[in-house]
Amino acid sequence: MKKFTVKVNGKSYEVEIEELEKSSSKEQASTKQKNIVIENEVNESQNTFLHDPKNQENTTSEKSIKVIAPMPGNIISVNVKNGVSINSGDVICVLESMKMENEICAPKSGKIVTINISNGDSVKTGDILVVIE
Repeated sequence: MKKFTVKVNGKSYEVEIEELEKSSSKEQASTKQKNIVIENEVNESQNTFLHDPKNQENTTSEKSIKVIAPMPGNIISVNVKNGVSINSGDVICVLESMKMENEICAPKSGKIVTINISNGDSVKTGDILVVIE
């Protein structure tokens, strides 16, 4: 295992990368990419989560969470309204980034209490999209 420090938005994260058996460079690169694990820092006091399509169960014991933009882009559709109940995995909005449409899904079931976006808005990484209670 090799340890590296990665700096993202001014915060440092320590990552470990396991070196795999030697193989063709193309196969080795794709295999290594699949085995990199980065533990993200979660600020429990703010209850802020990035969208993770592989894990729709990002929940917290606190009453509300903020769903933030995982990347910069433009909001092309908002699929929720204030006060509406949603289920974990429901699509909150669609974010277009680098000509790709990305569905931002609810990390937990609850009620939408704040919507900070509308169709056509530009967002930056880390912008709060909605708050779920």
